[in-house]
This record gives sequence, C-alpha cells and structure tokens, in this order.
Amino acid sequence: KDVKGEINIPYRNITIEANSNIAQSDLIGILPYDYTQSVKYKDDFMAGYSLEYPDKTIFSACELAKANVKHDTTNKIFSKHHCDRVDKLSINTDYTNEKYNYTLLPVYIIKTLSNKGKESKILINGQTGKISGLKFSASKSLLLFFLILGGIALFATITYIIFSHLI
Repeated sequence: KDVKGEINIPYRNITIEANSNIAQSDLIGILPYDYTQSVKYKDDFMAGYSLEYPDKTIFSACELAKANVKHDTTNKIFSKHHCDRVDKLSINTDYTNEKYNYTLLPVYIIKTLSNKGKESKILINGQTGKISGLKFSASKSLLLFFLILGGIALFATITYIIFSHLI
C-alpha cells in the first residue's frame, strides 16, 4: 500500500564531534549535555587541562548534523508504519532557525591498553559523569582496580583500629 504523510520533528542541540580523535558514537554515548549551562569561553577554563581543537569546519559539521536528522527521521517513519519493504522513500526537509556554533564540552578521556596491546578510550561526561567506551575487558580491569583499592582501604582501616586501641 502507498503511504504518504507529513512528520514534524523539532531538533535542538544536535551534537557533532568536530575533532577526529573522538568517535561520534563515543560522544553520543555520553550525551546529553545541558547547553543552558554554557558560558563564554575563558582561557582560565583550561588551566591544567589539554584542549583538542576542531579539525572539522562548521560547514562539514552542519552537513553531518543534517545527515543525522535525515537518518533519525527515516527511522521514525519506518517505526511508525511497520513495513516489510520500501520501494521508494522521499523526504523533503525544511530547516528553520538554524544556528551552529562550536561548544567546548567537558569530556574526560582515559586511554586504556588491553592485554593484546589494543588501545581504547573511555569518555566521561564532565557534567553528568556518564561513561562511554567501557568495554567488558576494561570493566573487569576497573573492577579489579577498585577491589584492590577497597582491600587496601579496608586493611588500612583495620590496622588503624587495632593500633589505636593498643596506644
């Protein structure tokens, strides 16, 4: 059967990674950010931290954002109509009130090295603490690290209690 229709999906704050050192999928994994908390950049913000400059132009990031919107719209149409097959899909997109800007987001990056020598990255959202890129092997390593750290803390506490009673 033929299906025709119109769908209105407002999009706001589409986040596109502008630096090729971080994968878009990893960045998506730590979203959302609260953009209402944005402030004007000052050099003091970066004291003691490293900064990666964008290597994508604002125009290429804009095109990636539009491609993401089209992909998301297509998925919403398919999920709405539950079709087995699509012969032709035509999407006409109208963008209004477009605004693009670079935003420096607080992302903490932890580089890990697996026992096979493969490097991976764990990203942490600096606003929410949400983590992305944590693989099973990395989570086992982190669990072991925290178990050892907890064991040391427990040992130190017991030792303190024993010796404080002896004095």
